[in-house]
Amino acid sequence: MVRTDDTGHAWTIHVSDGSLQTDLGAVEEPDATLRGTALQLYAGLWNRSDEITATGRPNVVADWRTHVRVQLR
Repeated sequence: MVRTDDTGHAWTIHVSDGSLQTDLGAVEEPDATLRGTALQLYAGLWNRSDEITATGRPNVVADWRTHVRVQLR
């Protein structure tokens, strides 16, 4: 799950062998949560910053940086 600390928004990301799927809103018990301000998350999810706070599954930020590339379509 991705949650902004400054705006209160949340998104749930479903990870599978295919592409990522995102849903607006939070889930009760996510495997991991990525938090920060909207700006920190924007930069961090584009692999441009190290200011994301992660809880839950170990190495979730490192795995994101290794396996996910956010791109404009």
